[in-house]
Amino acid sequence: MHNILPARHRLRRNPEQLRKKMTLNPYKPVKTQVVGLQQLEGDYLMATLQTVEEGFNTSFQSGQYVMASIPGFGETPHPLASAPGNPRIKIPVKTRHEKHFQLQSYVGVRGPYGRGVPEKTMENNLVAVASGEGIFPLRSLLLGHKPHKLFEYKILLQNDYGSAMETELRNITDRTNLRIFETPEPLLEYLTNINLPIPSNALLLTPENMYPKILPHLKDSGVFEKDTLIYLLGDIVCGLGKCRQCPQNLCRRGPVMPYKEYAGGKT
Repeated sequence: MHNILPARHRLRRNPEQLRKKMTLNPYKPVKTQVVGLQQLEGDYLMATLQTVEEGFNTSFQSGQYVMASIPGFGETPHPLASAPGNPRIKIPVKTRHEKHFQLQSYVGVRGPYGRGVPEKTMENNLVAVASGEGIFPLRSLLLGHKPHKLFEYKILLQNDYGSAMETELRNITDRTNLRIFETPEPLLEYLTNINLPIPSNALLLTPENMYPKILPHLKDSGVFEKDTLIYLLGDIVCGLGKCRQCPQNLCRRGPVMPYKEYAGGKT
């Protein structure tokens, strides 16, 4: 005859706990619905996604990314363009994928992944240089962080996405100690003619091939590599560092990383 264990020793199968455990599966996309689309100039549109099931952590860091999955198509990495904490997330979508992001359609989302902009970056003067896809994490950063009154923030922006994005960014940066400088080509010439606050942190949200061109200008102004962060989101495959297909393990070390760490990883 088997002894019956006391209730406190029995293995209990709590359906709610099992459901939450399955929800936290890092390989399982969270179901979201496309509730808004904004057409941008160039090759992008902005999609607004509303989660329709639990599992997505909206307390992300600006600069992190998500993996968006379309049944029968695959997964692609997207920078988060919305403010941390917002239950509706915004991601940029290339126009060639527009047919997969129709209003009221469903999209699977995994994440957020990677490293974002540390809080301490905003606890000093800051100069940010943004162009191309770097404008999207910049939008998240400006929306999600209230500038400190003691510091000065200068944003050098080369906007490729039209007047709608320009107006939105200017409304965000309508603050006394945060100034946005929009410049056409060439961005580097404009950088040499602007007075930067010293000491400053620097954040480069530009294509990778521009780092060696921008850094000497920053150094001449007193902003050094040790105080510089870069943003680099490449062709991420899994987002978890398991497939080992990302160069320099970028999916986990990036997208935001110190420039010296990036330069050291290349050698």
